[in-house]
Amino acid sequence: MRYLLCLPLVFVLILSLGGCFFGGDTYASGSWRYKLTIAVETPEGLKTGSAVREVKATYIKSPFPEAKASRSVEGEAVVVDLGQRGVVFGLLTGMWLGVDHASTVAGYVFGSGSGWLGPDTIREMSKKKTEPVVIEPKLYPKLVTFGDPKDFRTVRNLMVLKECPRSPKGGVSLEPCLEKDSFEEVFGAGVRLHSVTIEMTDEPVTKDVVKNYMPPFGATYIEAWNSLSFQERGVLMTPSYFRVKHR
Repeated sequence: MRYLLCLPLVFVLILSLGGCFFGGDTYASGSWRYKLTIAVETPEGLKTGSAVREVKATYIKSPFPEAKASRSVEGEAVVVDLGQRGVVFGLLTGMWLGVDHASTVAGYVFGSGSGWLGPDTIREMSKKKTEPVVIEPKLYPKLVTFGDPKDFRTVRNLMVLKECPRSPKGGVSLEPCLEKDSFEEVFGAGVRLHSVTIEMTDEPVTKDVVKNYMPPFGATYIEAWNSLSFQERGVLMTPSYFRVKHR
């Protein structure tokens, strides 16, 4: 009987704990879409390519010291077709953000509030629509091309970053900056990157464009991967750099 009398107290305690851990700014989920556009100057005129990607994010504050935030992305690499000169790919991985590029770049440009992937940012990003914004090189996707469009092993990076001092006087604080631009070397005189822009949008997610340009990944890729050292594998592009779906 006395256990039954304790039940209301236990119920109130559970509700109180729930309010502490799952109310207010302790939980948020949302999704947003962004369009990444790459423009390349050529003697034949300005060539552009775009891809719309969707990000889903969830934030849950737990009773433990660390909150849990998760995200996933769906979309494709950007394709800029330069005709006979070749194809530029703006991959889902980044020059500085690495494999997190596709799921985080919009947050770096447009996010604010209680830190990246905090509840305020997730709610804000889910509602945001913007005009295109030019992004700086450190937020570029990895830009590559293939000497042989049918051979993934012929990949070539078109831009490389290095660490530079934040101020002309130098110092211990470093910032990623452009070290090498190979557009003219690879595609010919007069070919250069014009801009990379990003905008928040509600356009449909881009599908089935990159598959017409990316090299085939099959048994040959697996054989090549298995034969390489850990360092050598870092040069190869994986299929997930071209197309991904929410998991």
